[in-house]
Amino acid sequence: EAVIGGYTEPEGSREYFGSLVLGLYNRKAQLIHVGQAGTGFDQAMLANVFRLLKSLETKDNPFHGPVDAGRKAHWTKPELVASIRFTEWTHETSQGGLKLRAPVFLGIREDKDAKQCTFEEQLASA
Repeated sequence: EAVIGGYTEPEGSREYFGSLVLGLYNRKAQLIHVGQAGTGFDQAMLANVFRLLKSLETKDNPFHGPVDAGRKAHWTKPELVASIRFTEWTHETSQGGLKLRAPVFLGIREDKDAKQCTFEEQLASA
């Protein structure tokens, strides 16, 4: 799982958004960027997730440190948890985090609090 802290602009014929900007909390309770998930959505899921994102939109970047989202990012309050499948953790970032390789969105976890999404939890379950 990962916290959704924003989304990027759609490209081409895609509607609603391009990818989800994801993060995990470190030991200092700072949200650290771990990558983006832009696959795993059908049209209905894009519309439903976008509706949730718009309701949480904010002008404030919720992440600690740099976010390389590749495209224009829109920030959201870090309240939604995404279930994510990925192949492996990659390089460590300057903020002490890791990056997800090939993340795929599986759904929204309504039963989990965003503050529970930590590096420690994810590495223990890897």
